[in-house]
Amino acid sequence: HDPELTGANRNIGLVYFGDWKIQTWFDSPYPLPDTRVGVEYAASVTNQQQCSNLPSLFVCEKCFEYDTEFVVWAQHQSSCTCDSPPGRKVYHRGDTRIWEIDGDENELYCQNVSLFGKFFLSVEPTSVDVQDYFFYVLVRAKDGKEDIIGFFSKEKAPRGEHNISWLVIFPQWQRSRYGTLMIEFSYELSRRVGKVGGPGRPLTSLGLRGYLSYWVATLVRFFR
Repeated sequence: HDPELTGANRNIGLVYFGDWKIQTWFDSPYPLPDTRVGVEYAASVTNQQQCSNLPSLFVCEKCFEYDTEFVVWAQHQSSCTCDSPPGRKVYHRGDTRIWEIDGDENELYCQNVSLFGKFFLSVEPTSVDVQDYFFYVLVRAKDGKEDIIGFFSKEKAPRGEHNISWLVIFPQWQRSRYGTLMIEFSYELSRRVGKVGGPGRPLTSLGLRGYLSYWVATLVRFFR
């Protein structure tokens, strides 16, 4: 149990994500489905147009489209053609892949990913102005199915040397070293452009533990 979860404000209690039923940790400002008008909805949504006091929300595990009604969601899930994240594949090892997605080219997808990630972040990610970010989505491919594990976002023109704005590994995949993989990949991105990067501040307690674990393991390997 994370200490940041104590007293968390949760406007939606549970989220159904494919076959997973997940208890949310924090509030996420999801617009009501009937207030969305293309990618412009998020910039003009008001508090009255946000989902609130909902027992559950249904989110597509492929494209992150969502609805408050099970029947609508189930119909979408059965016909969704988004077999892989949009963008380009930039990492492939074993059964894991990482896709780079431009927030300007795939705005609605990145907005929906951000809104879903906010369920598990105590900090406030930008769910509207995704155009200025790249999103790196981690996927596990197994038995003919691709599961989205989590993601991190990175500013295209960061202030300072930040190589991660926010990082989320979804609860059902935590404690499986996927966070370490994403941290390592973020440093590799910085290395390839000749920069010394690091995460944005402030770190959540989960983020701090993740980075401490990564650096302890890195130092142990270095001094062997």
